[in-house]
Amino acid sequence: MSDFRWLIEAPGARYLAARKLGNHEFHWTQDHNEAIAFRTEAQADITMMAIRDINRQINGFDKGLFGFEASLGNACAVEHGWL
Repeated sequence: MSDFRWLIEAPGARYLAARKLGNHEFHWTQDHNEAIAFRTEAQADITMMAIRDINRQINGFDKGLFGFEASLGNACAVEHGWL
């Protein structure tokens, strides 16, 4: 492995990504190549926490992008390597 990056990973090996479908939005993908990648764990973690706070303000604690956390477990920053 020669390329290491940090991804925001949800339970079930889903990774945070962004897309534009009319509006810009975050979503979860199973393809790590589509995921938003960070150089450091700190960058991934602080971004995840900011997105989580914004999502909570808009959708409430148990709804929206991180709604699965109440039943499946928390998302977290995970290091991944590419060949």
